[in-house]
Amino acid sequence: MFSLRNIAYHHSAHGPEGAVRGIEIDALDLPATGVTAIIGPSGSGKTTLLSLLAGFLRPTYGPRGALLFDNRPLPPEGHPPGRVAFVFQSSLLLSSATALTNALQGHVAARAVDPDRHVDPADLRHLLRRLGLSQTGKSLIARRARHLSGGEAQRVAILRALLTDPQAILCDEPTSSLDATNADAALGALKDWAGRKRRPVIWVTHNLEQAAAWADHYVFVSGGRIVEAPAEIASAIAAPDHALRLAGLQAMNEALTPPPARPDDDAALTQAPDTPAPAGYARWIATALSASGATAEKLERDRPGLLVPAREHRWLKALSPGLTGDPPLAGRLLGRVLAYSRYALVLILLVLTAQIFAAGFFGALAQRYSRERLEDPSVARIVFEHVVGDSRLRGREADPLYPQSGLARVQSALEAGLAEQELDTSRAAVFGRRTIPNSALRFVDANDTCRGWQSFETVALSRADPLLGQTVLRTGRVQDLTAGTDRVALLDGRIVDLLHDRCGLDPDQPIRAQWAAGQAGTLEPLAITIAGAIAEPPPLYPVSADLLVFEEDYQYAANLQDGAAPDPFRIATAYFPIDGFDAARAAIDGLGYRIRDDSAAAVETLRRIARAANEVPRAVMVLNATGCVVVLILVIGNILELNQRVFALFQAHGFRLRDILLVLALHLGPALGYALVLLALGLLAIWPALARVLPQDLGNLAVLRNVAFLETLVIAILAMTSTTLVVVTLWWHQTRTRLTRYLQE
Repeated sequence: MFSLRNIAYHHSAHGPEGAVRGIEIDALDLPATGVTAIIGPSGSGKTTLLSLLAGFLRPTYGPRGALLFDNRPLPPEGHPPGRVAFVFQSSLLLSSATALTNALQGHVAARAVDPDRHVDPADLRHLLRRLGLSQTGKSLIARRARHLSGGEAQRVAILRALLTDPQAILCDEPTSSLDATNADAALGALKDWAGRKRRPVIWVTHNLEQAAAWADHYVFVSGGRIVEAPAEIASAIAAPDHALRLAGLQAMNEALTPPPARPDDDAALTQAPDTPAPAGYARWIATALSASGATAEKLERDRPGLLVPAREHRWLKALSPGLTGDPPLAGRLLGRVLAYSRYALVLILLVLTAQIFAAGFFGALAQRYSRERLEDPSVARIVFEHVVGDSRLRGREADPLYPQSGLARVQSALEAGLAEQELDTSRAAVFGRRTIPNSALRFVDANDTCRGWQSFETVALSRADPLLGQTVLRTGRVQDLTAGTDRVALLDGRIVDLLHDRCGLDPDQPIRAQWAAGQAGTLEPLAITIAGAIAEPPPLYPVSADLLVFEEDYQYAANLQDGAAPDPFRIATAYFPIDGFDAARAAIDGLGYRIRDDSAAAVETLRRIARAANEVPRAVMVLNATGCVVVLILVIGNILELNQRVFALFQAHGFRLRDILLVLALHLGPALGYALVLLALGLLAIWPALARVLPQDLGNLAVLRNVAFLETLVIAILAMTSTTLVVVTLWWHQTRTRLTRYLQE
């Protein structure tokens, strides 16, 4: 039924003396009926041959190469469901399902292709009896697989193959875990099926007694090649007498078995390195768990021992003469990075740690922003005005807002009110501002179209007024302009653009202008320089301004006109600490001034931002740290579950809890390390772009970035360390109570 011509499969390069690590087949035809035993020494290629027949491996084809099943080429995707059944050395049962559910797996899959298939209950009962799975009382077929012994589970796996009713059954040492009685029952059931169905059972085995008793045909493999039996041996294994067949198989097996190790191999053993301590051995186990994927197999195919620790490599060299040379350190490190088996965990940890970092960094940024804004002298303010004839005053008029009288009285009252509430009086300040009617500019260097007087909405502010600090310029800072004594002004950025586009002004040069503060000012204008383009003006409610000038320059311009002092301010702004709104309102209202606006709502918003910046990032960091813990619990639990019997054997051999903890730490630690390295590299890559869009007035943001990264590092390490410690400790103590059952299995 199986026919192979000129095919090969190589796990790696040829070994010493031309031996094949894999298999090469010139021609092989397997019988279409009966039980065929594949016999050969360990590593000869038996399982590789079976895997080619099963379609698990794809061979390379030589000239006229072919792999046929039932005279048809085997498809690249392997056999369709139900065409071929498999029995492996391990039962591969779903532990939580009953034996019946596991036994019907292949049959149900085959019905998807052939709906007419069905299980005959009488045939099923016959197979249960034949395999020893029927008992008086509760049948083994009703038990969950986790409650079956190893031998019972293996017989259920053989039942699964028989119930599939395939065209062929492929077995890889299916009776290695069975005692003699149950092994004979299993092989008898397979032979009975092959005889009744007139279909093949192909069986890899090392047990020559069983092969002589149950096989109808034999295939011999050695060094990755099919070996024909000599005529004398072929005659013996074809004889009906069991003893003669067994003698022939033993003679053939001796011919196939390689010679014993050379004397120099024994000499090498005397030079073996010291046996590792438990901690060193834990590193060996962790490295094995970390290099268990397809990439690791590919890397070690031609470089055996590439991914193992250095001391283990020295042991391998002492025990394997064909293994020469030490892989370079850089090659070993790169290989371990490429072959790491937990990159899915790396990706998950990268996402979670990135969110922890983002919460920490942007939370700290928001805290710094809200703190600096709350400490800004201009944040808490009240705008008030002097109204002549206010009916609320009942004959008592407020003082005009001259700097040395009205403004000074407001300053004194404000400081007194703040002192009563034990607030910082040094932050109390009062500044007047005025809207200048008929304000105009004439641009000295403009072309003829723009050389006339241009009117602008103008507001004059004191150079010391904190409100100026809230002006955002396209380039530079207002504080740098107010520090000098030059006569400068600030103009709306949109108007500056028009001047550059239409009036012929050089964008790289300051804009020189003449300023007239009122119509009379055109007769004796004041030379002024437009030192900045306004991107965002300060809050000047209830007015707006295209042009900002300084009060000192306005007073100078007014003196040029008539030598008289300017009129008093009509509107002024009081500044104070953020907790001083009540005291400021009382002081201003008590002096008879009308309050027009305040920033209480803005201050409360900043306070809410400060609270949110303190609480929300913490919640996000806790949530993501919890996510790390949950993921690690699942991963560690999965590792322990998959290897529970192996680790139980470690415990039985005397390894301690700390040794298993070290194994898990060394295995999973690189996942966290790789995630943090990727996070750091990603931050360095995007930081220049991120720094450009973040506020530039919040200090050294790189410090915030580094602190947030260190916080992320600490949180991630604590999450991994605590989770590993708790989960492994709980598992360790549970395993001690189940140790006997695990070892029995």
